[in-house]
Amino acid sequence: VLSDKSIGPGKWSDYTCVLPSVSVGNVGQLAADLIISSGRLYSVGYWHSASLTPVCGPGPFGGPPCTAAELWESEQRRIVVLQLRSPVLACRRRRFLDEACNLIAECGFARVLLLASAWDSSRREPSCPSLGLAGSPGWPNPAPEGLEFEPLEPERRLSGVGLAGPLFRRLAADSRPTGTALACLFCSEGDNSGHAGQLAEAAAAILGQPGLAPVPGRPLPSSWRLLYGSRPVEGLY
Repeated sequence: VLSDKSIGPGKWSDYTCVLPSVSVGNVGQLAADLIISSGRLYSVGYWHSASLTPVCGPGPFGGPPCTAAELWESEQRRIVVLQLRSPVLACRRRRFLDEACNLIAECGFARVLLLASAWDSSRREPSCPSLGLAGSPGWPNPAPEGLEFEPLEPERRLSGVGLAGPLFRRLAADSRPTGTALACLFCSEGDNSGHAGQLAEAAAAILGQPGLAPVPGRPLPSSWRLLYGSRPVEGLY
């Protein structure tokens, strides 16, 4: 159920949907927040799903309150971020995949970019790039020239990615969206703000939208101050 009744079938037929997965260190969700902040996306509604753990809290950007699933749009950039802020209930994982695929088909998104993270130990070799990337038949080469990544086979099972893998395989088999890509960063738990920046930069490059990449000196989402605290003074060391 969408909170905004103006969001009808096919409203975003030429848009790309950016959808994070609850995964290691919440890197995908943090990267989505950076994209929302850097791209100056605006809130257009909420997605109500009984498959998500209910949550409500202060707005991460000082605006409307946050919920389990929020919709943020940039009409100029032709993207929508479906930001998930709570995990899927274990007993409703299959139902959630059905709901997410139905939502994407109903809104008519042309492409979907899934953002996720996996345990660092999932890399085939320590020397492999920290970014993994997979593309569907409709979007076989999502990486721009110069982006270093480890190719991910659609059937490869990665530890810690949450539902990103199953959702990618489902969407890749559907006729709508036309193309689906999965960008996954290999990392560990901790202060993952730096990893989020790397994944956001990769997403901006994949989408051909450099303005979505975080820029040094640009204000971070205000909620991050409560999550990670202030940065250490450089002169301390």
